[in-house]
Amino acid sequence: MNFVRPCFRVILLLLLITWCPLLSAVGSESVSPPPPQIAAAPSRATVDISRGRAGGSIRVFNLGEESISITTSVKNWTMDSSNNIEVISPTSHSLDQSIIINPINFTIAPGKQQVVRYSIRPRSKPAAGEHRAMVFFNQVTDGPDEGTIDINFRMGVAIYGVSGDVQRVGSLHNLSVSPHGQKVTALADIESTGNANVRLDGQISVWPESSFPDPASIAHMDLSGESTQLPDNLVSASTLSALPVLPGTRRTIPTTVDMPSHPGSYVIHIAGTLGDQRINKSIPLQIN
Repeated sequence: MNFVRPCFRVILLLLLITWCPLLSAVGSESVSPPPPQIAAAPSRATVDISRGRAGGSIRVFNLGEESISITTSVKNWTMDSSNNIEVISPTSHSLDQSIIINPINFTIAPGKQQVVRYSIRPRSKPAAGEHRAMVFFNQVTDGPDEGTIDINFRMGVAIYGVSGDVQRVGSLHNLSVSPHGQKVTALADIESTGNANVRLDGQISVWPESSFPDPASIAHMDLSGESTQLPDNLVSASTLSALPVLPGTRRTIPTTVDMPSHPGSYVIHIAGTLGDQRINKSIPLQIN
């Protein structure tokens, strides 16, 4: 009989809801190799399950120089109070119980990709709103002990099944900034009162107070690195965190942006949307 023995030298959890990867590493006395270079697309998937059967596919890419062997699993999940993914027990109607994955086990050669298809077959008519599952891709290697397997990392792709009248209703209770060193964090206090998650969509930018433009004139900026047409007086900018606030929860969503090393008077400008609610706020900040 084979036993699965997790290897906690490196655990890589890449959450595709957002949004941006979450990396957690636990030290080891021995020097471990860097984690395999992998990616997946799409970053997250929303599938209409109103009419029953549905499905889609995920492409898993090996960007490293060695082959990677992977096994898959599907779990029920939620977000904990610290905005981290928390795997929870399935229920008879949770989406993870309705998902079939093919293939379950596969190996990707360096520079290659694997298409993984999923089929959703609800056991009963889904209730209106959002249903969630996480497809985990676990790298496996032969363990040091005969008959064991090491799991070196896992990457998760969130699947959102939506049905009926989907209501993304969010309230922004407060928006503040907190400086720390050469960074400042915007803190958005958000409550989700509908039956599906809500997310911030927008940007945070830092400007010298002396040359801060009319907020209404600040256009959406290309922060992908492909554009060089950013304003000359812009200090720094970043996209707002797209972490989901799940229905029936209230969370503080942080977004961090760089600050200059020298003291002065600055303005933090936050612009975007939360569902149908528009956000346009300028917050002065003095750096001593």
